Amino acid sequence: MAHTHKTTEKYHTANGSTTSFDFPFEYYKNADVHVTIDTVAKTEGTHYDINTGGTAVVFKTSPTDYTPANNAVVRIYRDTDVNTSKATFAAGSSIRATDLNNNETQLLFSVQEEQDQLIVTADIKDAQITSAKIKDGAVTADQIGANALTY
Repeated sequence: MAHTHKTTEKYHTANGSTTSFDFPFEYYKNADVHVTIDTVAKTEGTHYDINTGGTAVVFKTSPTDYTPANNAVVRIYRDTDVNTSKATFAAGSSIRATDLNNNETQLLFSVQEEQDQLIVTADIKDAQITSAKIKDGAVTADQIGANALTY
């Protein structure tokens, strides 16, 4: 059986005038959708809103213009809240298939996110990468600016 990969994030390169950026993934609540511009987190309701169809982030232009600058990288990604179950069951109460499916989907979303999301610069704490962790030959003189090396 073929495996279909579920995307949980999308990157856009802004052009300085576009305010709406689509994303292809499902989510339970707006708070599970996160947005960064050049790795700086933005806030729903302040910087952007999610459109009525739930498929795009729309940056606000009034009273303050939050349109992403030309060549800025807009990252939209899902980070499902798994601290609270979608449904909680109590002794003596009925267990509904809908509640079981919602809990399962919540966990499935979280696993998809772990598989899909790359490590981005903002995820790496300062002083965490040492020369011992850089593969020999991975950084060459061609990748470093002219006259930046001391021989």
